[in-house]
Amino acid sequence: MSLDETNRDINKFANIFGEISGNVTIGKLFPSYFQADFSGSGKRKEITYLLNKYKDNPKELLYIVQEIITNHNSFTAKNITTINESLISLNLKVDPETNKVEIIKIPIHDAEMVLKNIATEIPIRFEDILPSAIIQNAKTMAQAYMIIYCLENTLRLFIDNISIEKFGSNYWNSLNIPKELKDKVESRKKQEQKNLFHSLRGEKELFYLDMDDLGRVIEQNWEVFKKYLPNLPFIRQRIIEITITRNFVAHNGTISEEDYNRILLYYKDILKQTGPLPTKS
Repeated sequence: MSLDETNRDINKFANIFGEISGNVTIGKLFPSYFQADFSGSGKRKEITYLLNKYKDNPKELLYIVQEIITNHNSFTAKNITTINESLISLNLKVDPETNKVEIIKIPIHDAEMVLKNIATEIPIRFEDILPSAIIQNAKTMAQAYMIIYCLENTLRLFIDNISIEKFGSNYWNSLNIPKELKDKVESRKKQEQKNLFHSLRGEKELFYLDMDDLGRVIEQNWEVFKKYLPNLPFIRQRIIEITITRNFVAHNGTISEEDYNRILLYYKDILKQTGPLPTKS
């Protein structure tokens, strides 16, 4: 989340509790937090001050928001949806059943926040146990993963949307899918049935295929997809090169700045060709 979005949500949260009638006094609730005199300034200013001061400290932020909600005598469950909307960029949410405040799973691409969140749970300094180069590489790999994840799923949705337009929602058996890819899908589905504790890959067969497999689907069904792409080598070569980088990232390897810039450029190239996609009926 950007700084502007965070400040917007902090103000929104402060306004909610400023507008709800209640006798909680923020200054008295958190006397040790205030170094300035906020007497007579109102709840909005007090809450804004607190959330801004501790917005980079997930544990303190959770405690503050929980105390405000717990001690506000006019807080009701009907406010939770609006309150949760204001807490998104702070990575917090209120459970509607228990009114308990929880830390949301931090987005994978926000590498700085991932490290900060771990550091609040475990009293360590990453700089003391890892070379700075590894920490910096981890941040770069997190960004690369996000691009590759989005790119791979853009290809899936591209194939899915075009196939639905051509064959309808049950298009899988209408496409020319090589036997080894069909076998891979069935094998992975069977494996999932054994590992019931784990989340599923997805509802459709395409989610059981790897990036290079998606390239083969396009290639084997070129007549279906060719009007959306300039030529077959365009998509084939990009998928081959992206797959190499994908495998490095997936196995915790380190890629160069040149590799990173290449996948970013190729994603932009593919987006220019595949969008806007047909709208599903």
